Amino acid sequence: NKNKVTAISIDGGKGAIPPNDQTIESSVYPLSRLLFICVNQTATVQPQVDAFVNFYLKNVGKLAKTVGYTPLAETLYTTISKRYETRATGPWQSH
Repeated sequence: NKNKVTAISIDGGKGAIPPNDQTIESSVYPLSRLLFICVNQTATVQPQVDAFVNFYLKNVGKLAKTVGYTPLAETLYTTISKRYETRATGPWQSH
């Protein structure tokens, strides 16, 4: 909806910050929400579930750009992948 939606800069008192890949990735420009997948831990023993989650985690940053989304910082994908590898559960902080 690029023709219908206007991206706006925000000003938290230190000057206007435009929404772009750099300001979003560095968390200077706050996103309203991140995209998540939730995986049932017991389902991860199924090879097809494990294969899908690993494919997703390996490719989500690259695929996000192809559909017009801004990918997260690579360090976050690394953190998320490690949490999946160890089957960590519970909340995590993105920033």
